[in-house]
Amino acid sequence: MIIYTATCKEWDEIKKQTEFTSDDFSIEGFIHCSYPKQTVRVLNKHFKDEEKVILLCIDPRLLKSKWKSEDLKGNGEEFPHVYGNINIDAIVKVLDIQPSKYGLFHENSELRSIIESIS
Repeated sequence: MIIYTATCKEWDEIKKQTEFTSDDFSIEGFIHCSYPKQTVRVLNKHFKDEEKVILLCIDPRLLKSKWKSEDLKGNGEEFPHVYGNINIDAIVKVLDIQPSKYGLFHENSELRSIIESIS
């Protein structure tokens, strides 16, 4: 499973479509995703100003676009990148996650369950 993180506003738009891409696709050439165990770190780095985000859990076998696991920064950690649109029917679960009162995201029970199921 791979995870695409959407803001609430972005999720409202995604739900109306049959496939979507991210804003940075035109710049990067791919859509940034994460593996479940990387998600909290990604949230705390890139989404710290959001009151809530939506985790779109994607089954990569259902993607119509090509995807790859890559270490583009050369730091020994690979992240999943989708090289095209993400079809909505590849989303197998949708989770809401909010930061704590101190502004940090933590694994909630649903995300923990996903991590444990694929470990």
